[in-house]
Amino acid sequence: MKKFFFAALAVAAVALVGCEPKPAPTPTPDGGDTTVVVVAPTAADLADYEEEGNFVACVHFAGAVCNDIVFAGSYNGWATDPASMVKFEALEGFEGWYVAVVPVTVNEETGEEANDGKPVQLADDGSFSWD
Repeated sequence: MKKFFFAALAVAAVALVGCEPKPAPTPTPDGGDTTVVVVAPTAADLADYEEEGNFVACVHFAGAVCNDIVFAGSYNGWATDPASMVKFEALEGFEGWYVAVVPVTVNEETGEEANDGKPVQLADDGSFSWD
């Protein structure tokens, strides 16, 4: 559970890096305000993704459609090869929520977990760039 929340906080700050804005919503027929409710997943909703030696990164891309988002980070030595990165997938039943299962990195000197990383959108040709 602690790993999930750490990952969500670490990722949320840069989550909008690789998404495109959704089209504006259609106004209601009466011209009134519309209330939007975002249903967030709970730890129980993510239980199927939990695996020993991994952490679950779950982020919400508000008002965006995301495709080909990967998690780049310390778990793969910050490598730039997309094949070595974990890809986010849409979380079924939760609009706008995406999840990735990322291997935990352990600092060999201190023995502490160091799960640094961020989501990045791949280019149209599937290549990776920090830009």
